[in-house]
Amino acid sequence: MYDYVFGSKKYIKKYPEEFLIFTKHLLPRHCNSIPDSMAITLFREVKKIKNTKSIILETGTGASTMALFLACYLNKTNFISYEINKSKVDLLKKILNQSMCKYLKVNLNEVWKPIIQSSLSKTKGIPSITKNVIFSYIDSNHNIEHIEKEILSVKKKIKKEGTFLFDDMNLQIQEKNFGLLEIIKYKKTLKNFKIQKFQYNKTILKEHFIPFLKKNFSKINEINSYYKLNYKKDLYYKNYGIDYFYNQLSQLLFEKKLSLKAKNDLLKNRALLIKVFNNK
Repeated sequence: MYDYVFGSKKYIKKYPEEFLIFTKHLLPRHCNSIPDSMAITLFREVKKIKNTKSIILETGTGASTMALFLACYLNKTNFISYEINKSKVDLLKKILNQSMCKYLKVNLNEVWKPIIQSSLSKTKGIPSITKNVIFSYIDSNHNIEHIEKEILSVKKKIKKEGTFLFDDMNLQIQEKNFGLLEIIKYKKTLKNFKIQKFQYNKTILKEHFIPFLKKNFSKINEINSYYKLNYKKDLYYKNYGIDYFYNQLSQLLFEKKLSLKAKNDLLKNRALLIKVFNNK
């Protein structure tokens, strides 16, 4: 089902980004949850890493997993994913085996180490890592407290410097992810459907986490990512809209009110790429 032919191993290595986007577009919607330009950002940042003995990790799985897989394969290293949804991991294993491993002639387990557990688990999560963490893609629970704990857990594993790439930093700060909870409830009952609204007076996650990172690391540098330079022409947004709400109607009604400038301002803050320095 997912083994469409891009080309031979030789051509995959020659055109890796094109291959990545080709395979990403084979994903079902619930796995294809990041823009193409975000996937390329992930691929490029990990491909730069020369220290193959340090840890590369992600919290949450999806299209990001494919980007990390390809970059780590080309770098002859591996990465860890923390994911609480076993069925999602099983589906990604199937997709990766058919779309990438088959043509690259590589064993999935040599590159990808999924852990079906919370990233904050003391026995199997980030706190249990014994090696230096050099790159972290953070995209699990969009709750401030949870993300802060993930950052602080990673901090303890960074010897000198590392890189964070955060997704969904344009979301508004809430005590709980009420939009997701409402949709889960509606799916179960098909009752009390609610149109979700954007509250213009609320702070977005990015505005919270830049000061938080500054406070907890000796120095941080925000990096101008491939995503920021290319999000306006990303095919993902043309296909799926602004990808902000948990139902299509809320998104449709919201986009009707948005000016092009307001839309771009919202989308540009989605990705946050930060290099951190940790002087203990």
